[in-house]
Amino acid sequence: MPTTPIPPIFREQWPEFVPVATRRVFKRRAVIFHQGDEPEAIYFISRGDVKLPRVEVGGREVILGLRRPGNLLGVATAIAEKPYEMSAVASSECVIERIPLGVFTEMSRNDAQLCWRVMQIACRNNLEIAAHLTRINELSAREHLEYVLGQFLSEQHGDAAPSSGVRLSLPVSDREVAQMISIAPQYLCEILAELMGEGVVRREGRKRLEVVAPRHLWRFTEPLLHDRAH
Repeated sequence: MPTTPIPPIFREQWPEFVPVATRRVFKRRAVIFHQGDEPEAIYFISRGDVKLPRVEVGGREVILGLRRPGNLLGVATAIAEKPYEMSAVASSECVIERIPLGVFTEMSRNDAQLCWRVMQIACRNNLEIAAHLTRINELSAREHLEYVLGQFLSEQHGDAAPSSGVRLSLPVSDREVAQMISIAPQYLCEILAELMGEGVVRREGRKRLEVVAPRHLWRFTEPLLHDRAH
């Protein structure tokens, strides 16, 4: 049982797991689990951001998504009893709550409401990954970058697009953004140069942008992707 205070986000969302969880702090770039490993636990993010990289055939690495505090990792894999299809790596220093697989399985089988909540998380995460892969296939690299920047902006400033310039802190490096949209880092630099040349963004630092035209980044949203897919 953890001896330090239980993070409120964990205590409020998953009180059932608090007595059986153990806590670990992962430094940036530390691996929480590896692609191909057999699952031994599920993981709750109490603090920090986690990226989900997958190495494709041929060795190319693609980031399938980012997971924020309040999310569970490895749920679908644990339920399916299959090896992890991707890795989980800390993008910043993270506080992770670890629930042993056997305990998680027993609790889920014996509590229908808990099982339903867990299944919702697993389905939501799988749908997010499917939508990400759709964006890779359906959007141009520039459109995909604009979508990703728009999502970061929405997370930091809310769903209503500001009418004037706002600061945006990138949760990942340029190289990781390139991996998210499945392009080479050099090509990402070219697209960012285009956006800066058009007055959409300004660079303020290694992981900071000023978004001069925020509404421009709200063009590519889930309804648009839904329309394209159908």
